Amino acid sequence: MVANKLTRYIFVSNSVLGILITLMTGFAASAQAHNLSQMDIPPLEVQPAPSCDIQAPDGGEYAYAQLHASQFQARQSTALPPMTRRWAVVCDAPTTLTLQVRDVQSSSAPMGDSTQFGLGKVNGSGNLGHYQITLSHADIDGRAAQLYETSDASAPGIAAAQWAISTEKYYGWTERDGGASHGKLFAADITVSPVLNSLQLTNGPLVNGAELNGLAEVIFTFGL
Repeated sequence: MVANKLTRYIFVSNSVLGILITLMTGFAASAQAHNLSQMDIPPLEVQPAPSCDIQAPDGGEYAYAQLHASQFQARQSTALPPMTRRWAVVCDAPTTLTLQVRDVQSSSAPMGDSTQFGLGKVNGSGNLGHYQITLSHADIDGRAAQLYETSDASAPGIAAAQWAISTEKYYGWTERDGGASHGKLFAADITVSPVLNSLQLTNGPLVNGAELNGLAEVIFTFGL
């Protein structure tokens, strides 16, 4: 399979969690057998890949109000309200779909937990906080579906209704346990749940407040 990659950048603005979207496409090719003794060059029959479009509300932005120093506690973390957006991928032909997520701000994420994404640095070496990304309420062509999680992009895994996304896993849409399903319209809720660190982890107080600076890269892969 040959893959092409299309990247769309979402810029981080004031107090916004941004998502960087990458779309990977692939196509399958088959060659017709010929008599090699005649030294013919076998013709290559290429079946073009579907064309897909990502529909992310607000361009993939999750906007929170300006943070204030009073929201950061001396020794306790502070959870912000979760925010959900419904994403969709629309294709012009039946295909399977998987996604993976990379943390652009991984240097500010908690160590040892691949489901926590960083919110950026503050006060020099301090970490502002972290957030979790949840994938849920999937459907395929308007029919209720599940999501599978796997460590191998080529092998579907266990299906469930909801997953906390890990940067070490791949996720796909399925209408049956154990196999990827084909469709033209894939949808799911993507929820972010931010947590502000205590002042111990922010490297001191935030006199002038702070801005959320989370940025993740979502890679959608589809093909025949």
